[in-house]
Amino acid sequence: MSTADIANSAYIKAERTKVYAKFEINLQVLDVESGASFRYAYSCNSDALLPSFHSNGSNGSPPQATLSTSYPVSPEDFTLLATGFDSFTGIIGAGNIFIKTGKQIVIKGAIEGGPAESQNIRGSGTWVGA
Repeated sequence: MSTADIANSAYIKAERTKVYAKFEINLQVLDVESGASFRYAYSCNSDALLPSFHSNGSNGSPPQATLSTSYPVSPEDFTLLATGFDSFTGIIGAGNIFIKTGKQIVIKGAIEGGPAESQNIRGSGTWVGA
């Protein structure tokens, strides 16, 4: 089964200080066939300083994962993809974020805070199983 079109979920929080260059994206990947759910974290270092921001619903307990994700492999192979170093490019601002990693993982959706106007960002980070 190809999962290029299967959307999963993620959340992001960068709000402990007023300006950020580092943030973490937390993903949940669902294997539709088995029903198993796997969690991953992507610790990002951006080339731009960003006002504090978070995805909608991430302040709840537990956090709501409202960002959508897509990737070029099946859920059972995602573990092989989401390990170690990975670069990213994207756009953040005006209430939205879009990030595409070098491994072709896409994370996008609505955010609260962040830049008032859209701006390009790029950087790198590390994937770990959470």
